[in-house]
Order: sequence, then structure tokens, then C-alpha cells
Amino acid sequence: MRAGISWLDLKLGARMLVKHRGLTLIGGFAMAVAIAVGATAFEAISEVLDPAVPLQEGERVVSLQYATDNPGDPERRVLHDFVAWREEFVSVEHLGAFRTVEHNLVSGEGPPEPIKVAEITASGFRVARAAPLLGRYLIPDDERDGAQPVVVIGHEAWQSRFSGDPDIVGRTIQLGAAPHIVVGVMPEGFQFPVSHQFWVPLRADPSAYERLQGPALYVFGRLAPGVTLEEAQAEITTIGRRAAAAYPETHERLRLRVLPYTREHLDLEHPLVRVALRILQLLVSGLLVVVAVNLAVLQYAHTVARLGEIAVRSALGASRRRILAQLFV
Repeated sequence: MRAGISWLDLKLGARMLVKHRGLTLIGGFAMAVAIAVGATAFEAISEVLDPAVPLQEGERVVSLQYATDNPGDPERRVLHDFVAWREEFVSVEHLGAFRTVEHNLVSGEGPPEPIKVAEITASGFRVARAAPLLGRYLIPDDERDGAQPVVVIGHEAWQSRFSGDPDIVGRTIQLGAAPHIVVGVMPEGFQFPVSHQFWVPLRADPSAYERLQGPALYVFGRLAPGVTLEEAQAEITTIGRRAAAAYPETHERLRLRVLPYTREHLDLEHPLVRVALRILQLLVSGLLVVVAVNLAVLQYAHTVARLGEIAVRSALGASRRRILAQLFV
């Protein structure tokens, strides 16, 4: 007699499942619900912790920031550092920066309307790797002091505020106090860096500010080909230590780090957010434990009810392995 599971054992197990329909239905339903809830919850948590940027190779777009002693409140007045980083970093390419400002839009087709505008470096469009639908996007010459004010608009704004005018490129619109020439329209769905529909050049002179003074900037870039996030962090840590040594009065307590782009803009680094996600993970794990315990109790009760059968099978020479197999098939 073989000690393993035989076809006879499987047939017997199937008959027992049919005979004890209540246990079968309750156990099967509980397992199905637990697996579905657990898989969905863990997938959702994974998406929240590491969501994808809707760009070509969006997972390689990263943010750079100076972490401070106050978690969730990084130092963003990094104009001086940003200029140096563009020359120093090797592991992160097309380094760019932006900030969001609010202007009144005067298009000639209605009253002034407050809108959010991204003041961004031209490198931001190289990071995004999206070709304009019409015209061009921003270029480095647009960032020069004294250059003609220009603006790139998004597809949604083009349709809703300018009626999809095919001759929009070259048209002048009023943003705040200055007229801007529209130089391009981005394709449908493009909203980089964060749900923006208007982009103007970022013009900021570091010489006008002391270190850690000036506008609050979000810095971003793309990992260079073949470079991992860990390798980029190693290089950035070295550069951050050099800055701390060179400017101890302002940089000594700052820690330069690189992180996935979406994590910063979804505020996933805030301690309260991380605690909430940990609690959610514990709740999901607790649900799975409760289901497992209930199934174990049901199985135990079912086994106790078959003690007489087990005794007979043991007396007839069945091994413990085979008896256990027949209990769980």
C-alpha cells in the first residue's frame, strides 16, 4: 500500500466535500473572499506606494530634495544648489525644476480667469519625452533674461479656452501683467509635472538670493541609462556631504536624497501617511489571519467528528500520512 495520495483518496475526498456541503461552501467562500480582498488590498497599497508616472519609462523619473529634521517638510529653496547639481550629477540626467504660480488668464474670449501655471525649465519636456501637438515646447533660450515671454498650453486648455483654434501658435494671450506668445500645444493627456495645462519658462537668478533663499522649487530628472535608484542615491549622498562641508551654517542638517517622482507629489513621505498605510496593511493581514483561524476551527471540528473513522483506518493499517491526506483532500 503506498503512503502517498492515490486516486482513491481523491475520490473519497470529493465524496466528503459533497457530503459536508456546509463546510465546503463556508470554507470555499471564506477562502475566496480572503484571497480577493487580500490581493486587491495589497495591489492597491502597492499602487499607492509606488504609482507609475504616465510617461514613457515613467518609473525612471525621479525627484531630488533636501530632507530636514522635520519629516514631510523638505527644504525647497534650492536655487543655488540646483544650478550646481545640473553640472555635477551624472546618475540623473536632464535635471529640471518647476514651481506653480497663479496668474489671471486674459484670452479675449471672456473675463479674466485665475489659472495655475507651471514655471518650468525647458529640460522638463525632455524628461517627459512628449512631442508637442502643435508648434514647439520650451527651449533653453526661453529661460534667458530679456527673452520674449512665451507659453505652452495643454490640449484640454486649448479646447476649452481657445475653442481648439488651429492657428493658436503665434497668438498672444495675457498671463498676469505680461502678454505671452503661444509657442506650442501639448498632446491630449499631457499634464506634467502635476496636472498643469500652462507652462512658462522658469527664470530665476541665483545671484539675487542668498543660499537657501529664493523661490521654492521642485527638482526632478531621469535616471541615466543603466543607473538604479540606489546608485543614484549613493552619488547624491556624496554630493550632499560635500555641500554640508562647504556650507555648514546652512546645509549641515540637510540630507540630499532621490526618490520616485510620484512619491513626493503624492505626499507619501509624510509620517502620518506612512502610518496610515501600515495600519491598512495590518488590517488586511488581520483579516487573512481571522479567515485562516476560522477555517482551522472548522477543520478541527470536522476531524473530531471523524475520530471513529480515523481509528478504523488506523486499525486496518493506514499510515498517518495517508490518514492526514484523506482528511485534507
